[in-house]
Amino acid sequence: RLPTEAEWEYAARANTDLLYAGSNSVGDVGWGLNISNSTTHPVAEKSPNGWGLYDMSGNVYEWIWDGNDDSYYSSSSNTDPVNEPTGVDQGARGGSYYSSADRLRVANRANEDPNNRYGNFGIRLARTKPAFSTNCVGDYVVDDASSLSAITSCETIMTIERPQGEQR
Repeated sequence: RLPTEAEWEYAARANTDLLYAGSNSVGDVGWGLNISNSTTHPVAEKSPNGWGLYDMSGNVYEWIWDGNDDSYYSSSSNTDPVNEPTGVDQGARGGSYYSSADRLRVANRANEDPNNRYGNFGIRLARTKPAFSTNCVGDYVVDDASSLSAITSCETIMTIERPQGEQR
């Protein structure tokens, strides 16, 4: 799934208050208008942010789940608000190789019609961590000779150590 705007910014900031994702200097972490030669670059040619995520400032804009409505956040929850998309003006974050340095800042917000297709837009996927449930029932698969993994209907993976001497 696409990350929400709150999730994207949390990941980009990585518990810091830096201007860009990993640095206060755009040249350390971002591909923007004056440093990209107006083209995308392979991932990880610049430094990552504090959590090891690359290219969250520049290279390509990243679509987010939220729609874009400037008034939404003034009346929404302060914790992880989600502005449901409307099909018009989808949110995007991070800036691109074609963006000025101010648009590569972590705090910068952008939007675009999701029906348009541009070479400077891309995606970064997020995964919802499944909640643990004791009501899950599933099958076992062999990881290696010493452990089994229980794959459950709620997508929880639990590792169970195999007793010594037990056969596959």
